Amino acid sequence: MTPASAAFHVSSAGAVLTLAIPLRRTSASNTGAIAMGRIIRTEPNAVMAKAVEYHGFIFTQGVVAQSLDADFAAQTRDVLAQLDALLEQHGTDNTQILQAQIWLKDINDRAAFNELWQKWLPERGAPARACVQAVLADPRMLVEVMLITTK
Repeated sequence: MTPASAAFHVSSAGAVLTLAIPLRRTSASNTGAIAMGRIIRTEPNAVMAKAVEYHGFIFTQGVVAQSLDADFAAQTRDVLAQLDALLEQHGTDNTQILQAQIWLKDINDRAAFNELWQKWLPERGAPARACVQAVLADPRMLVEVMLITTK
């Protein structure tokens, strides 16, 4: 695959776009060879992908609940379940989370979020994290979570 080429692969989990991109030249090489990396985009569309994998790191989209009419706890459980499925699709799980970004419609829901979050995370497996109040894309959205993980 050349740096400018792309291929779509379709699986039962959805479309995955695979790209090979050039990396910087290494100073140790006198051959002028360019190391190649592979970017895997899960279910990409014109605006974003559900996840992007590169060199063993997985970057998720901001995940929101599928049912926006649910209460805060149900939306949070749904988001965490979606993240489990997305991580599994990339061959990893919540034991490998490096960083989490969390947006809450109401910061007063932080304690309720933390209770569910702590139950979901493995013991002593908390990542670096930011949790802020935000105006989300739809007023019915109560929580959004984005992760960076490794394999």
